Amino acid sequence: MSEKKTSFLEKSYSVPILIAILVFTLYGKTLNYGYVLDDPVVIGGNAYVQQGLEGIDEIFSHGYLHGFNGISVSYRPLPLLTYALEKEFFTDNIAASRFIHLTLYITGCWLLYLLVTVWFPSKGRNYALFATLIFLVHPIHTEVVANLKSRDEMMTFIFFCVQFLALATYIKKDKLKWLGLSALGFLLGLLSK
Repeated sequence: MSEKKTSFLEKSYSVPILIAILVFTLYGKTLNYGYVLDDPVVIGGNAYVQQGLEGIDEIFSHGYLHGFNGISVSYRPLPLLTYALEKEFFTDNIAASRFIHLTLYITGCWLLYLLVTVWFPSKGRNYALFATLIFLVHPIHTEVVANLKSRDEMMTFIFFCVQFLALATYIKKDKLKWLGLSALGFLLGLLSK
């Protein structure tokens, strides 16, 4: 009796690998970019971010741009926290920040794939992969991937996906921990944008 061989796309690790290859193929050149557009305002010109770990209290007690201009009406501490951590551990290595940024985009695309498979189980994995690839290569995402400032949008998307994946799991398994994870994803999304 012969065993049926599974194709590469049927393996559990294949989709994240494919997503990573495509992201680095399309956006890998951004690893060599300096700050673009609003990046200096949020990162290089933000006094709290530039303090690294010492600026965390200020990041969580003030608005998004307070460390830049002293005023701000929006509250988005999580992206600023990631920039401060990068400042602490990588000093001013913009390539490291961009690598983390690309990794977050890969994570968001992979979570989108999982979400589509959960929301449309009858359509199959190929449907989810196609939807994810359309999302990944769509030119409207170029600005979000190329600008480090857009980490707020990327993190919000990631936590949106986590929230709905956990909620779908809660509906299926009726375990309270999944509802808690969904609420946490919602909260983290709010703190990101």
